[in-house]
Amino acid sequence: MKRQALVVLGLGMLSFLATACNLDPDPASVALSTGPSSFRAGANFLPTPILLTPFADARCGFGSAFATSFRLVVTAGRSDLRMDRLTLQLLDGTSLGGPSVTIPSLEFARQPASLFIRAGTTREFALQPRFGCFAGRPRSIRGDLFVFDGFGLAQTIVLESRIE
Repeated sequence: MKRQALVVLGLGMLSFLATACNLDPDPASVALSTGPSSFRAGANFLPTPILLTPFADARCGFGSAFATSFRLVVTAGRSDLRMDRLTLQLLDGTSLGGPSVTIPSLEFARQPASLFIRAGTTREFALQPRFGCFAGRPRSIRGDLFVFDGFGLAQTIVLESRIE
């Protein structure tokens, strides 16, 4: 009985210490960024907000087709990354998504930047996606970046930016 009480007391103390270590009263130490850290991979669109340009598309009986250009900045965390693909989708603020475009690794490979991103480094990729017909006015763009880490495990990095 005495041994069980010591085990419970010890676990309680460990829990208390772990919680106390996570408390930091200094508001300046709170991170407001969801970007990459030294441990996790991350990505951003540049510039933000993204500017869309409508263009004529004979296949659009309604709405407009859009094109844009921006840079995708990818930072590897503590392990190497290999780019696989990026899926972009226009959003109008409702629960319904608009047209999407998938940029395969072959298109990334045609650029001077390598598909391979060494741990702790950053690469930029210039993109010029063209989206199909969109009935409303897009308000944001969402991206799902699919990468493989140094162990061959798939990871998804979610990006989002306002559209101007």
